[in-house]
Amino acid sequence: MKRAQLFLVFSLTMSGQVAFDRLRQADLEPGNWLTYSGNYSAHRYSRLNQVTAANVGRLKLAWAYQVKTTEKIETTPLVVDGIMYLSE
Repeated sequence: MKRAQLFLVFSLTMSGQVAFDRLRQADLEPGNWLTYSGNYSAHRYSRLNQVTAANVGRLKLAWAYQVKTTEKIETTPLVVDGIMYLSE
């Protein structure tokens, strides 16, 4: 039942599906992580360049989310237009 509720909440919060063309060209949107591996080429690498060897030591926690379950989150989160989606 809990999984069904989570699915319902997930479904209701999405304003629409990501179009296939957008998924196919996901590498053109480095600020989003639209598929499990980042894009259909499965690079699993972000082209964002804010974190460098010169500034990595100054990184600090910006936010954290504590899941309310003992279940594992087994996939990478998806990020679509500034919203992060998790599955468990």
